Amino acid sequence: MKKIFFLSLCITAVYSQSLVDYLIPARDWSFQFRNGYDSNVLRLSVLEQERAATNLRILGAMSTFDSYFYRIGGSVTANYRLQGRDRALTLNFSPGLTHYVHSPEKHYTTLAFDIDYSWGAYRHLKFRINRLNNFHLREYIDRDVAAATLEICNFSDANHSLIFSFPVARRTWLTFSGGYLQRYYQLPFTEFDLDIYHSAFRFSRTWRHLLSLALEIKTGYANNITLGRTARSSAMDRSYRFFEFYGPLRLRQLLPGLDEIGTALRCEWRYYQVENPDDPLHSGRNHQDLKLDVWIKRTVFEGLTIKLNLRYRVRDTSSDYEWVSDLKSFHQLQTWLDLNWQPDFNWY
Repeated sequence: MKKIFFLSLCITAVYSQSLVDYLIPARDWSFQFRNGYDSNVLRLSVLEQERAATNLRILGAMSTFDSYFYRIGGSVTANYRLQGRDRALTLNFSPGLTHYVHSPEKHYTTLAFDIDYSWGAYRHLKFRINRLNNFHLREYIDRDVAAATLEICNFSDANHSLIFSFPVARRTWLTFSGGYLQRYYQLPFTEFDLDIYHSAFRFSRTWRHLLSLALEIKTGYANNITLGRTARSSAMDRSYRFFEFYGPLRLRQLLPGLDEIGTALRCEWRYYQVENPDDPLHSGRNHQDLKLDVWIKRTVFEGLTIKLNLRYRVRDTSSDYEWVSDLKSFHQLQTWLDLNWQPDFNWY
């Protein structure tokens, strides 16, 4: 009788632990701090920078073109083990706060939430929500009121994406994604509100954890949803089509003391739809926006990594009007240091 009772206890313990594994997830935590520098916070053209010497209104609340900035963020990840080999459900939540020291208006928050179902190596179906809240561009003239009235221009993003990946060969996989981004401006610039539909294809490949390469092509359409619905300036269509290329390359354990050296090239081509002589800022306009990133990464000790990043950005605008090309082209240099700490504990 005692043996039967002991055996039933063991069976109960095994099934109870198995049930706990399914219902109570393993949780991982991480905390990030970023400190950086931005050479052209307001994305001013060379022409505007020259004019700012005699017209301080161009800078708005700023007194310089550049600024230091910092970001505080974190993430919590919950992993649910599911029945079946290699099946898991992962939930991730990542908030962040960014503040520009020399730009009183430029501080914003970000939120990201992922639901990732995986059933093997490189096999994922993921739903992702990204929020960008109250991002400050600069001060612009509100031409619905007067030709000289400057107003703060902020917008917020809500991006919803569905992502599917699967392997096609050893250490090689493809990723398809599609999404819907809502970019809505605060008053008085709601005439720029956009619904952006986007899709992407990505090829990824790794070589024995020493080298990884990815090539991504993205395309989409931005629909100006407030066209003709607000003040008189909404009669001008700000819709556009875009095409984007992205290619990151990572080298691991290449140099002593460095975990990773990487570079990435991102290039976007944007084509505005409008052909209206009353809107020279958008009529017949297109631009090429190029970003080149370089970084190095090192583990200081277990759980703490540092990453030094450098980004050069240049936008080259083409328009039927030469003054628009000069006004909407700019270059920008950003550098920042990321500290990422992942505590060595796991809560159940």
